[in-house]
Amino acid sequence: MLQRNKSLRTLDLRYNELSDAGVVCLSEALMLNTTLHSLVLWECDMTPAAAESLSMMLKANCSLQQLD
Repeated sequence: MLQRNKSLRTLDLRYNELSDAGVVCLSEALMLNTTLHSLVLWECDMTPAAAESLSMMLKANCSLQQLD
């Protein structure tokens, strides 16, 4: 759904316990998203492994301007 969404500009998931698996799934979906500009992930209970997944997503996603 996030991969093909054309209207979502901001996604605020702060204070959600996404865990590593959730962040990996989110990162995979956002690799193909071209409209999201802002992603908020404060206090989402992730480890360095999840951060690595986000890093890979940022290399592929050129539309994301803010990661908080």
